[in-house]
Amino acid sequence: MLFYGHKPLVPFEQQLVQFDTAHSTRWVASPAVAAYREAERRAPNAVYFYMAGVFDSVPDPVYLDEAHLGPHGNELVANAIAKYVEDHPAGMEFRQDKGQ
Repeated sequence: MLFYGHKPLVPFEQQLVQFDTAHSTRWVASPAVAAYREAERRAPNAVYFYMAGVFDSVPDPVYLDEAHLGPHGNELVANAIAKYVEDHPAGMEFRQDKGQ
């Protein structure tokens, strides 16, 4: 989500954050931020692929709104998943590492 991570925001993304901060009629960030923080805290011992930092070094726009990605964002996520799958054939290494 736009509210979590360290992505450098483009002007459109900055406007979304500013609008949501000023108006209580749209997205409320605090529940999503709390969920992402908890997922990040649990990630080292989890059986899921934590991807919240995928956009941290992406200076280009990736969001259509606070939660939905545009084509470039979807491509980056797909590439991150493909890289993970390539590095962890059949997911077995991940499960073995976590004692599953």
